[in-house]
Amino acid sequence: MSTPMPSSYYCNLVVTLLPDIRRFVRRSFVIYKRYPQAADVEDMTQQIVVLLIEDDYHRLRTFDDQKSSLEAWLWKVVKHQVIRHLQSQKVMIRLEELPPESIIYEADQEKGVLSGERGRRAQAAIARLSEREQQLFRLCLCEELCASEIAKQMRVKVNSVYRSKNGVIEKLKMILQ
Repeated sequence: MSTPMPSSYYCNLVVTLLPDIRRFVRRSFVIYKRYPQAADVEDMTQQIVVLLIEDDYHRLRTFDDQKSSLEAWLWKVVKHQVIRHLQSQKVMIRLEELPPESIIYEADQEKGVLSGERGRRAQAAIARLSEREQQLFRLCLCEELCASEIAKQMRVKVNSVYRSKNGVIEKLKMILQ
């Protein structure tokens, strides 16, 4: 649209583009794994229409048909606005809703995890293990090293690591009962 058009032209264009804007809004949300309700799509569509018509159709006047098609340009505008909208939202999820395997904690957080009465009991049980058993416990369960790495560090055979690990677990069970 290299030559300036009257405002009535832009007004009719926006009305004509409304179904495309709605479709692009829906598609943009889905691309970013959001599945909005019809009211959310309509709200976002209205925000984009306002963006296109504000300041005497300033945004629409920036369209250049020599650079891209109207549909490609509109898709880019809608997608950009949806991204800005999603980034502005603060997403909050409850920890209970997360699968346990998705929660990762650092070794330094071990003290925070082992809190409360249960944690004190576990720490007391671990303290009753020999120094070698405590080292094995730390390497296996806290640092999550594989048996061959533990065997290297402790200078023992891999089979010995497996046997000792099972023995430590059984000993802890006995202490905690």
